[in-house]
Amino acid sequence: MQTYLDLHMDTFDIRKHVEFNQQRKAQCPHCDPEGRRRKSLSVLENGAYKCFRGCTPQQIRDALGDTSRRTLPAPTAEARAELAAPVANVLVSPQKVKAATEKLLTQSTHALRWLTDRGISAAMIEHYRLGVVRARVGDTTKASKYTHLHAIAISIPNVDGTAFYQKKRIAPWMPDGDRPDGYQAWSQYGIPATVYTTHKPDTPTQTWLCEGEWDAIMLGWAVRNSELKNDIQVSCFTCGAGNIPPSEQLEQLRGEVVVFYDLDEPGRKGATKVQAELKKRCKVATVPSNDQAANGWDVSNAIAAGLFPQFTTAAAAAETWAERKSDNPLRSRLVSNDDMLAKAPDYTDWLVDDILTADELFLLAASPRAGKSLLALTLAKAVASGGRFLGRPASQGAVIYIRCEDSDTKTKEREMKQGWEQGMPVYWLDKFKLTELEYLEELVEELGARLVVFDTLSRIRDSSISESSAEMSQLLEPLQEMCKRQRCTGLLVHHTGKVQINTIGDVDVFDTIRGSSAIRATCRGTLVLAADERNYRLCVENGWGKLDLQVLLDANTLEWRLLGNWLGPDVDLSQKDRVLNYLNQVGSAQLNQIAEATNLPKRSLYEVLKRLQCDDLVEKRGDRQAAVYVRKSIQQIQQLNSVLNCSNPDTDSDRGPIQQNNFSPSSSEKVIISPKGDQKNDHLLPPTPGDLLNKSLEPSDTNGFPIQQQFNSNSTSNSTPPLSNSTPPFAVGEKVTPKAGRFSGKPCFVESVELDGEEPGWEETSWVVTIRAESWVLSRPYPPEDLQRVE
Repeated sequence: MQTYLDLHMDTFDIRKHVEFNQQRKAQCPHCDPEGRRRKSLSVLENGAYKCFRGCTPQQIRDALGDTSRRTLPAPTAEARAELAAPVANVLVSPQKVKAATEKLLTQSTHALRWLTDRGISAAMIEHYRLGVVRARVGDTTKASKYTHLHAIAISIPNVDGTAFYQKKRIAPWMPDGDRPDGYQAWSQYGIPATVYTTHKPDTPTQTWLCEGEWDAIMLGWAVRNSELKNDIQVSCFTCGAGNIPPSEQLEQLRGEVVVFYDLDEPGRKGATKVQAELKKRCKVATVPSNDQAANGWDVSNAIAAGLFPQFTTAAAAAETWAERKSDNPLRSRLVSNDDMLAKAPDYTDWLVDDILTADELFLLAASPRAGKSLLALTLAKAVASGGRFLGRPASQGAVIYIRCEDSDTKTKEREMKQGWEQGMPVYWLDKFKLTELEYLEELVEELGARLVVFDTLSRIRDSSISESSAEMSQLLEPLQEMCKRQRCTGLLVHHTGKVQINTIGDVDVFDTIRGSSAIRATCRGTLVLAADERNYRLCVENGWGKLDLQVLLDANTLEWRLLGNWLGPDVDLSQKDRVLNYLNQVGSAQLNQIAEATNLPKRSLYEVLKRLQCDDLVEKRGDRQAAVYVRKSIQQIQQLNSVLNCSNPDTDSDRGPIQQNNFSPSSSEKVIISPKGDQKNDHLLPPTPGDLLNKSLEPSDTNGFPIQQQFNSNSTSNSTPPLSNSTPPFAVGEKVTPKAGRFSGKPCFVESVELDGEEPGWEETSWVVTIRAESWVLSRPYPPEDLQRVE
């Protein structure tokens, strides 16, 4: 019953909040807070109470400022009977109901027009005993404070049908500006919570439950005049969508109950409440609607729009009752193994291959003045330019560098030493606290940042939290979650105690990190720089293993570099050939496209592509799922194929014509170097067709492929001499320059010329020419086709 509440004296007693008279009556604090009406609040000796104007117990308690919630015991039969008893003088005789109906049909122009506009005809008015009566409006406790208005009365029969309650809709046709103070749309004083039925066949299979009386009248009349009249009962509750009558009243709902409540939030909640009460015998349906449906669309709207035939379909598709599960916040985060496998990538996304993953928080720690900020700058440059970090390819993208210690001047000096170029997507913040993380995440999302450097932890943490405190994990966990959400790498720069290389074997280098162990535990991986007077080692742990790398800080460029070579992954070379052959054809492709064309597993394919990047055969452009792998020098291969495959108009010659003059000069050509750095390769001598073809038919291309794999079988050069690599393309000490790239036009000398024999099974191998300029600290390898002699 909607207005019953049995409360224990030790939890809540309304008599402590409201003063009742000797008849146990009082003004309701919800609907009559100023005490202007008759006393509608009644209380029993045990503390149970009821408002006869329809206020719910929770509304009354909220008005009194009580916000407690608890499960209440069922009311006793005596209490239910006493509270369910109607207030005296609220029942109306059948004669008065009939007179009110005749008055509506013959005298009340406003009421009749309002009902007609809603689709309620004269026949429906007479059948449902609608009438016109007078209703008090205003302060009913004082005659001078209230007035009477006409109202449309809905006649609701009592239990035995000998008398009627009258629920009144007060002057709905009256404009808002003309309504008196204290006006309320409905008056239902003394009406108990009951079931009002508008169509009742003898043996119904279903009851269609509406939200209000007007909907029930419209739907009941439509069912009465359809083929459903013997199967469907139509009813509603007199207490509105948010309340439910007592169980003896619910027994009047026969057969399966299908709820058609309004399409709004109160309707949805009310339907759910009914279903929770009726359980398996109740289904919740959606009121048929069209493109004109708005919030609050109801049964009357649907019938007026001609959608009554769709109610049968909606009832058949209604949602059945299911045992409501507890509000477990973990349920929405629970993922099945199949769903996890479906959404998980098939390979690890690295920011820097084998060192830093692309969506985790990492810790970089070193002792003071060991060069950790320079290491972070070296990484930032590699990511921003798509270059290499410690010899490994870096995924290109924007960088946000939070620099809380170094000045602009010092940073500029370091950038100039490292050779930073204009336009690199690096953005700086000189002030930041972890409490501002939500604003930082907005910037990461806007810029699409791939790397965020926090230099240093001691400057960005809250001063109230010590580095040695276990609370550090709570401070850093939101940072780790941001990296996962935004798929960016976070690098947290921190300090260690003094650690030397010769003590690493005796002490775990990762135990030298300053502060709480929670710092290292929260981060996905850790990089620690260990040093003595002359040597450095970078110890790395990242969840895929541990690395111990010998590194060196270049005094000339202020960049960290790797000493020695990386041991590449164990990759099947036949897979490598398949990938290269495909990229030779298309030039560039995404990982999914390469996997589909080569029929290679994505995890293996990713390792193959990493190896090809390390070998400078493939370049990775872009990041994340949009990354594209580009075959280096593929344009030269395609142009050479077009020369060899073209038709030959000269039948006396075995050489085809030159289609484009876009090739590099032959080995015998000279290059004049302009004194200005922006005038590179302006005086290349054009090669002759013979020189071009002879150079093209060398044993391997720029990347070491067998010439048979690159040229089309339709080539007219049938008398090609045997392939041979016996003659080195350059001599040691010879002056050369790269044809393209940032060092194009820079005079260098040949340091060594060696055969690259890493491709087993090939009859011939390709040459690798190592060159060096006077200002370079490191030598650089090039294929001979990418170099040209200079004078």
